[in-house]
Amino acid sequence: MNKPSVLLLFGGGGGEHDISKRSMQFIQDQLKGHNLQLWIVEIHQNHCWTNAENGEVYLRKNHLLTSQHQLIDQIDFCIPCIHGYPGETGSIQPFLEFCGIDYLGCSQEASSLCFNKFSTKLWLDKFQIPTAPFIGLLNEHNDLQRATQFYHDHQSSGVYLKASSEGSSRGVYKITHEAEINKALSNALKFSKHVIMEKAIVGRELEVAVYSMDGKWHISWPGEIICPQSFYDFNEKYSSQSQTKIIPRANDLDDKIFNEIKDYCHKIIDILNLKDLSRIDLFLDQKNQIYINEVNTFPGLTQISLFPQMLSQSDHSFADFLLDKIKNQL
Repeated sequence: MNKPSVLLLFGGGGGEHDISKRSMQFIQDQLKGHNLQLWIVEIHQNHCWTNAENGEVYLRKNHLLTSQHQLIDQIDFCIPCIHGYPGETGSIQPFLEFCGIDYLGCSQEASSLCFNKFSTKLWLDKFQIPTAPFIGLLNEHNDLQRATQFYHDHQSSGVYLKASSEGSSRGVYKITHEAEINKALSNALKFSKHVIMEKAIVGRELEVAVYSMDGKWHISWPGEIICPQSFYDFNEKYSSQSQTKIIPRANDLDDKIFNEIKDYCHKIIDILNLKDLSRIDLFLDQKNQIYINEVNTFPGLTQISLFPQMLSQSDHSFADFLLDKIKNQL
């Protein structure tokens, strides 16, 4: 019997291209030695797809991977390990479906909805899932007065400006003085057409791995981010000099709170129609009130990322999770 062929797509040419490569390498390491034919393909900024052995390659209908002149292989399953565009944005999924290839992760609709922080919060709010108070902003001039008013309403706890459609904390600014609003709004709009201004929640920053395995959904015990900086920005997430503590299993969290978190996570899975895996980020304030922050449909999967560590805390290896997904699609 031929080995199942698995396509690992990475890159995309955006701001998270290098992080995507690190996630791909981690996934590749997890799948080595499991009787699979792995094809590594990079998507470049000019939209060219390349493979180290075959140069420029193409994905065609009937799940065929080809070079310009010959068939390379028939792809059985794809793992689009792409952060930001075109993976988390929901852009690559319709193309994979057109080519007849099953893939790991959420659908186009769920990916697109969750990548936009504004649309995510609107959906969750309508289904009574608690999120931090926020407003949406479109224009640095017309919306400056609204942003300034929101800042004064919440300045005791602090506020953040966030590019709505961007990942890895890019385009996020903590506002500590009114004079910072205009520049931060202008900068955030360079990353995304929509911007949200959000009340800062003082408390613990928690993350939960939600993933389907053996035909059912699992909710991990929350991990915790303890960041000595003002917030958990891009450098703190990925720099070798990061001082942030990543705790795969949060301490001093009672079962009552965990059960409440699980209830919210199961509702979010249904509301947003999640598939296979996501990381749900949340805050727990000083009164033990839960606020959902973001839903990441393809979380970071590098060696230091919290998602695979949370799976191991739930007695599941990340390799077994990947193999379960591949096996169920063959």
